[in-house]
Amino acid sequence: MLQKSTYILVLIVIFIVGTSAGLYSHIPPQHSTSKTTGVFFSFRPPQGYTGATSGMTCGNVGCHNSFAVNSVGGNVNVVGLPTVYTPGATYNFSLTITHGAADRTRWGFSIAARNTLNTVSLGTFSSTNPNASPNGNELSHGALPSTTAPITAAQNSYTFNNLEWTAPLAGGAVTFYFAGVASDNANANAGDYVYTASTTSGALPISLYSFDAVVKNNNVLLSWQTAQEINSNYFKIQKSEDNSQFIDIGKVDASGNSSLAKSYSFTDNNPFYFEKPIYYRLEMVDKDGSKTYSKIENIVLKATSTYIKSIYPNPLKAGSTLHVNLVSKDNEVVLIKLIDNDGRLIKSMELNAQKGSNILDVRMPVNAIGNYRLVVNSSAGVIQEPLIIR
Repeated sequence: MLQKSTYILVLIVIFIVGTSAGLYSHIPPQHSTSKTTGVFFSFRPPQGYTGATSGMTCGNVGCHNSFAVNSVGGNVNVVGLPTVYTPGATYNFSLTITHGAADRTRWGFSIAARNTLNTVSLGTFSSTNPNASPNGNELSHGALPSTTAPITAAQNSYTFNNLEWTAPLAGGAVTFYFAGVASDNANANAGDYVYTASTTSGALPISLYSFDAVVKNNNVLLSWQTAQEINSNYFKIQKSEDNSQFIDIGKVDASGNSSLAKSYSFTDNNPFYFEKPIYYRLEMVDKDGSKTYSKIENIVLKATSTYIKSIYPNPLKAGSTLHVNLVSKDNEVVLIKLIDNDGRLIKSMELNAQKGSNILDVRMPVNAIGNYRLVVNSSAGVIQEPLIIR
């Protein structure tokens, strides 16, 4: 018997009625079996309503069809599914059904993940929620339904938590189709509302397997390996002395498209931060301009030549004085430049440094506001520090 107690739905493309008895109780006993498919609605979806092209939900095939789908100000929404996913990663998400009035007492949902042509299921669903489980015919179609319809006091929303989706290893755009039922639990073939929605997620252009930084001949060797690349464009290598403001120090072209492991490397021949952590990361850029970042690696180099120990304050006010703590290997003259983000020279000055620790004062221009680079030319080469002037 199709007890209306349930709600279940199916995502725009999947007609799901759950796998446990008692879900859909609004059809009289004599109609508990489909005359056209010979399948019990309360045990399996009718044949033809589980494919990606049916476009049906339990809101328009006779289960919960008293009202038009997505009527009376309600909706169904998911939180936690990625807009850009990592192939093979697992994401915990929740699904909330909201109704226009606080008079609903039983709830159900279904969700599926499909390719852009709506013909193939992508990834797999799982759940630790006792009211939801991928099983039976739903599992074979890559869907996750609620298998028990929770009963609540009269309210206007209900959330199913602890739902999981594991992304496909092969990548590709994924569209999530989902539906929710807000029921009055009246055990009658009327009075329930169905809400449907969808959202799309794209794969990260690059699936990074590893990223490492090691000291080699007082330089820093960065190496990384990708497990997969989809329309990848290039890598930007970035570093920072405070793990906050990063500057670009190099660029390496990516492979474009690859399902095989690819290895890359880059050597920072001018670390210019010594006796304190240097932070490195990768900016991974897709051909459409989208970008993601790697984990951050850090190392500490021993000083063998002139280096900047610190600059302060940073940020500082326009027109105020910047203090540069420079440790010099010998007595020397250093050239200090202030460069803006477009590479334009804003200020240049020469200062004398003594062997050992020095505090060099540099007054900032009164009209310089924004992000800059402090560039110091010394016996050690070019040293750069990011600088913010407010």
